[in-house]
Amino acid sequence: MIKYPKLIKTVKELLVKVSTDAKKVGEELLKQSDFTITLNGNFMDNRADAGNIILKEVQELKGMEEKVIGAYRGFDLAILKDALGAKKIVLKGASDYDTEISISPVGLIVRLKNLFEGIPEKETFWEKKILDKEIWKVPRSSMKDHLNMKKN
Repeated sequence: MIKYPKLIKTVKELLVKVSTDAKKVGEELLKQSDFTITLNGNFMDNRADAGNIILKEVQELKGMEEKVIGAYRGFDLAILKDALGAKKIVLKGASDYDTEISISPVGLIVRLKNLFEGIPEKETFWEKKILDKEIWKVPRSSMKDHLNMKKN
């Protein structure tokens, strides 16, 4: 059974973290336009080379392992292999954001960029989830009035 007050509290805590990261994304997008990444302590600006290094690091993962390998636009960059064997790249800020790894080096970097730029959309997603759940906190007697207010 879902406990909506507990769920709402958990989602609100997550939203604070995602909002912090979304703000960081906005700041990063304003100050930097060229591709740069740090991998294993080395600064890189070539997408294909960076993608190849990440793919090499992923091949070295053993079992269910997560490893921080660098940084991308203010976020730690990690790779992981999950319980089902899926290989993912992870951006670690106040919260974590992941996507499956492409087998193409440049495609992998495109996925990383899309993951980064998609963080603000996650903020909107969680705000909507909170609003969707808040309706269930309204007492049943006033639910009809509450629903009518939403229509107007």
